[in-house]
Amino acid sequence: MKIDIHDQFGQASKKKNIIKPVTALVSILSIIAVCLTIITVFFWEDYKIISRFYIANWAHNYGYLMPMNRKSPVEALLLSPVRFLKSLHINNLPRLKIDIKFKHYKKIKDKRKEAFKVGILTQQSSDYVPAKIRFQNNTIKAKLRLKGDWLDHLIGKKWSFRIHLKGENTLFGMKKFSIQHPKTRGFHGEILFFETLKKFNVLTPRYIFVNVDLNGEDLGIMALEESFTKLLLENNKQREGIILKFDESLYWESFNSEKSEFMPAFDNYKTQRIDIFNMKKTYNSPIMSKQLAFATGLLRGFQNKRFSPSHVFDSKTMGSFLAVCEFWGSWHAIRWHNLRFYFNPFTQKLEPIAFDASIYDRNNIIDGHGLLTNLKQEIMVDILKDPQIYKEYRTALLKLKKMIEKEEFIEYLMSIEKKYLTMLGMEFFLLWGYDLDELPVRIDKLLEYSRKDMLRIGEKFRPGNQIKEDFPAIIHSTITSSGPDKILELANLVPFPLEIQSIQLIDKTNNKTIQPFKPLRSLSYPLYLEATELSGLPSKLSIRYTLPVKHDEYRLLVKSSLIGNTKVYE
Repeated sequence: MKIDIHDQFGQASKKKNIIKPVTALVSILSIIAVCLTIITVFFWEDYKIISRFYIANWAHNYGYLMPMNRKSPVEALLLSPVRFLKSLHINNLPRLKIDIKFKHYKKIKDKRKEAFKVGILTQQSSDYVPAKIRFQNNTIKAKLRLKGDWLDHLIGKKWSFRIHLKGENTLFGMKKFSIQHPKTRGFHGEILFFETLKKFNVLTPRYIFVNVDLNGEDLGIMALEESFTKLLLENNKQREGIILKFDESLYWESFNSEKSEFMPAFDNYKTQRIDIFNMKKTYNSPIMSKQLAFATGLLRGFQNKRFSPSHVFDSKTMGSFLAVCEFWGSWHAIRWHNLRFYFNPFTQKLEPIAFDASIYDRNNIIDGHGLLTNLKQEIMVDILKDPQIYKEYRTALLKLKKMIEKEEFIEYLMSIEKKYLTMLGMEFFLLWGYDLDELPVRIDKLLEYSRKDMLRIGEKFRPGNQIKEDFPAIIHSTITSSGPDKILELANLVPFPLEIQSIQLIDKTNNKTIQPFKPLRSLSYPLYLEATELSGLPSKLSIRYTLPVKHDEYRLLVKSSLIGNTKVYE
């Protein structure tokens, strides 16, 4: 059963008499606006402190985001009744009704409670629980879990969920997707960003708005965002292929909730493993498995600086992607742990898939910041050093300038914005448009920078110091083939020297040693690995070894420790 909706407004729901409730709500909003304005004027210093925790969160939930709004907080409050009246209409968005059994919902609540204790949400495959989604006259089996790294995805009643539909079912042409409070993606900002990227043929996921009921409770409007599957590729008129990302698990495990910061040692794309989407399907296909080996080889070659960026990435799509990110000031989309790559089997290059732009969180150029967003991310500095990609980046900026000069593009963005402000404004009455007048100024300033200027500025953004502490891990092990032999590659993840105390072959079923590890050359333990500089290439050790009998029944266990430290990492 497939359910595909191309018009997200759907059929009109039954009309209701809303005049009296509307009048009452407008009156209440007006009173609230006046009261909050008085508080703002007479208790400004206290207001600034309180707003960080209460008023700002309340305003955020109803559409006000300081970096993106054209209106000041006072203006947005005073004009909220006007915004509400402009959006006065029957909500015709599709409605998803999600049903979760009590015991499974309790598991979700416990996971949410755990996230608030730690300060972030960490996810595992075991977090998924069964659910049913009712849409129109159909019921679809699914599994879901909480999603989102930060707690803004879990505040209030609009929790973010990752949803996988079972069987051959699809909704809106999607089999895997997320739902979340629209504020977590800047409401309609994601659409403005994606529509710009489509002008450059950069891959984008689908992003729509839906009404959601959870166990009978009306949650209101939520943003529905497509996940990374072959359906995303098909919707972008691309052939099925491998989708990669950097493994970010250690990065999030390194978060210190007391200090509210990450360990710099793990904010380094060069030391991360490479992860893939739809792993089971990939390994079951000989063709996809070959593509996976080639694609991961490309990305590892970029990590290790064996391959130039233009050898790994499609220069045109990567340069265009970076230009549009700079155009909108989207630093979030180019963080290494937010990057997604599609391996194009025809070009045999990696192409970026846009994701999580969060342009509401950009810095406005009026305050003197926000330009050269790319150069605050080391991976982007490394990519833009490539002359071919920089050339395409510059070409895309010039194209954006021409698009703006014709005025049709800005008018196009304004028409999109008007549509979604009307759609969302009744519930999010503090929501106003993005500052589109900033875009012409921004593009002119971006074009003032030469490649030499950019690279010079990029060198300023380097990580700070890393103290020796309790790391989530200190070593990565990777196994590759070389004829009949295997190669074990050990990489130091931290900026401190370490020693490898032993390498063992462990039975997968009982975790006992089944036979000794047999390197082609004898080893004398402990083995030493030099420190890896922050943001530098990892210090590595490669060991050739022979496969044991029944090698599928074992796993490698590497024991290591920091020199001078008694804690053993496995």
